[in-house]
Amino acid sequence: MILLDLHQRIWYNTKGLLAPDPNRAPADPKENLVDQKPSALQQFLAAYAEHTAASNIPALVAQFADTFLVAGPSGSQCVHSADFARALPRRVELFSSLGCQPAELISTEESPLDTRYVLARTMWRFTFTRPEKAAESIDSESIFLIDTGSDPFRILLYLTPHDIMDTLRQRGITA
Repeated sequence: MILLDLHQRIWYNTKGLLAPDPNRAPADPKENLVDQKPSALQQFLAAYAEHTAASNIPALVAQFADTFLVAGPSGSQCVHSADFARALPRRVELFSSLGCQPAELISTEESPLDTRYVLARTMWRFTFTRPEKAAESIDSESIFLIDTGSDPFRILLYLTPHDIMDTLRQRGITA
């Protein structure tokens, strides 16, 4: 009976275990130690956070599809990974000049759309340290549509619901 219950509680994708069914709580908190292991998607997002923190642009770009959609408050556009690779160093330089420490991934929420695609809502903490000012942290959401059927996984959509540059202007971090 436990095996059947376990099978009903877990969703699978082409890579294997993805996430527990969010609509059903375990019958016993000690049940299913597999739930305690990071999912393949959580590992993918942790690698993304590590590549971001290390400014490892080639590894970061490799996590995106060859062409992907970038969307935010000002609209959307398709981006080629080669163009993205050329733009990233300028973004790294800009945030560094503002005193930004490596961004920290503080939360993730996975929503499987089907057996291949997963929507991942992430929350990032940006901490800015500037001379003669107290460190200031800003939390910002990013949403990704990830193809978990490809090997390796690939980001198809990068959505920022809020304009981080507007937030930085409002907080007096940039002009």
